[in-house]
Amino acid sequence: MNKRVKINFAGQQLDAQQVKVDHCTERWNEYRLDDGTLLKLKLLLATVHRVEGRYDAEGNPMYAIQSTNLICAEAPRRLQRKSRKGGA
Repeated sequence: MNKRVKINFAGQQLDAQQVKVDHCTERWNEYRLDDGTLLKLKLLLATVHRVEGRYDAEGNPMYAIQSTNLICAEAPRRLQRKSRKGGA
């Protein structure tokens, strides 16, 4: 059984149920900038809660998530700082 908790959702304290992730596919979103840099972004999901009694316009349950964003930049050599001896 999933854990029931109170969460802050849209400024209100509401009942929610923690939902475990059953399957995950995490892909990078990639953006090429006009300076030649490739930015890669990925959202990493930490927790998911289904908000009890709340639904979207199509009747789907509302979910609240906690997540972290990862950002990776691959810049052209001309934009990179020259490395210093002994570390960064």
